[in-house]
Amino acid sequence: MPEANRFHDGDERRLDQAFDCYGHFYSFAFQGQMLRCRSLLEIVAAGGPELEGRRLAEGPVDVLAVMMNPGTSRPMERAYREAEVADAAEMAAARRLTRTVPDTTQYQLMRLALARGWRHIRVLNLSDLRNFAGDEAMKEIAELEASPEGQRHSIFSELRAEERAELIPDAAGIPIVLGWGKRPALKPLARRALAALEGRWTLGVRTTRRTPAKTPPAPELYEHPYQYDPELRAEWRRQMQAMLEQGPDHGPVQRVLL
Repeated sequence: MPEANRFHDGDERRLDQAFDCYGHFYSFAFQGQMLRCRSLLEIVAAGGPELEGRRLAEGPVDVLAVMMNPGTSRPMERAYREAEVADAAEMAAARRLTRTVPDTTQYQLMRLALARGWRHIRVLNLSDLRNFAGDEAMKEIAELEASPEGQRHSIFSELRAEERAELIPDAAGIPIVLGWGKRPALKPLARRALAALEGRWTLGVRTTRRTPAKTPPAPELYEHPYQYDPELRAEWRRQMQAMLEQGPDHGPVQRVLL
């Protein structure tokens, strides 16, 4: 059986045994509202040494994934209290990772990690907001982007350049998986992220079987790892495997690999 297909939908119990997830949750005030966020997720092979959150975030990684929608991610510890962060300068100091309950997207990354032999995946998002719910979330992000202070919702804003430099690996051979989805409203955030990642090994799936044949793939947008159709989820994994096998000299494939 091909390595990419050895782990599949329905294997969540095995994945829970293979990996532990840790996240940093926080909130900040904007125009009279407290916005709930997650800045970071670390997926690590189970059975490794227990590390404090800061040490885990500072450690080496096998792959970085940049996505969108941390909305369903939540702490496992009921007593956990997210930090209230006054400004971007406090982000790194306030970081305290806690065990999280995995979601469907994280299981997709775990399946790819098992196929590749990865032991540490770091996940960042275009926006830290945890209320990603379609058009309303896009409206809220637009309001944040219109305010210099509000732009701190994204680790790719200039306000968080120092924190970003700490969390994005320098090594040229570490792949950066792009998977923030195909919503056109994400293009400004995506362009900013791509500018910050320029010169690194980035790869992502631009088209699948559901993409209209005459529709050219938007250069800023990449398929999200999780799709409702299990066949599309499997296709995403196959395409990622193909790009990873090609190595860092090849860009994102724009054809369907079946």
